[in-house]
Amino acid sequence: MQFNVYILSGKGKDTDATIKMFYVTSEEMLPYFIEQIYETAPESSLIKKAYLWQLKRIISEQSLSVDLTIIDMHKFVRHILKLKRAFLVPIFIRQTLDINKTKEEIINGFRKNTKTTDLRRIRKFNYSYDIFSDLTSLGFFYEKMHVPYVRNRYGTKEFIDDFDYFKKILKNGELLFVKSNGKYISAVLCEKKKYCYYWSRVGILDGNEEFVKEGALAALYYFAILRAKEENMKTIDFGISRTFLFDGVLRYKRKWGTRVCQDRTKGRFLYLMLNKPKNAAAVFNKHPFICIDKGSLKGVILLNGDAKSDNFDINSLLNELSTPGITSFKVIDSEKEREYIIE
Repeated sequence: MQFNVYILSGKGKDTDATIKMFYVTSEEMLPYFIEQIYETAPESSLIKKAYLWQLKRIISEQSLSVDLTIIDMHKFVRHILKLKRAFLVPIFIRQTLDINKTKEEIINGFRKNTKTTDLRRIRKFNYSYDIFSDLTSLGFFYEKMHVPYVRNRYGTKEFIDDFDYFKKILKNGELLFVKSNGKYISAVLCEKKKYCYYWSRVGILDGNEEFVKEGALAALYYFAILRAKEENMKTIDFGISRTFLFDGVLRYKRKWGTRVCQDRTKGRFLYLMLNKPKNAAAVFNKHPFICIDKGSLKGVILLNGDAKSDNFDINSLLNELSTPGITSFKVIDSEKEREYIIE
């Protein structure tokens, strides 16, 4: 098996520093990391194709000339490389909600703005929901809601599954439609397995973001929780999210009281190595992320420039980022690393 090896160089995001990155393998994930790390498209060159047994030597040779190294790999490569000075970062994490409790206890677990803004909006627009499991409703959801919503929000970056895949999910699932003034404006396709309610695919009528602003997406989350309780489920699986803690999808799911856990379905990981921590921190100080350390999920916060963990208001940042499932946070400045236990 061969791996593509790239060198990228360009202006870092939110910094004047030039960031030089050594990147190995997946072209599929490369655009995402470019977007996170660089202000504009960096210069990129494919320097070689390398076999697995060559990677450690090549990484070592490049370590002094780059600011950071990212190795995008399948899980079996992770067990062979075993890089000691790198963070092991899952490309995706999964977010779940324990609903084996009372409705009041579940709502108490929501973040404050969810209770004061989202639930109030649901009441204001008098939203309600209906359940369907027929192919006609599935076809309406697919053509009028899901496809327009994904295309409008993600453009060509997001893959849209074919209709047959949706039919497979519906065999063990159902559609939850949100209604406003007699019209269905949003819906989610969910699957039921044992005692878990799996949030699978979502859609907004005509992909209209105005409905989202009026709470159509929030209503889907809230009503899915109520529906799962009604069906005597114990858990809702809200699917995968990126592992950057300021990622919009992760934060939105977190506000509903979800817990993060390792995703066992994708099987891809990153080794992230900070070859020149000060330069890397210029980018990653605004992109704290989740890593796996000794089997646990931990947050990583890099402090920029001369900021020191001793005199930095770390508590307010930890309060903002703390998420059930993350056991601690590693806070790294230019001189040392400190770990703050959360659970």
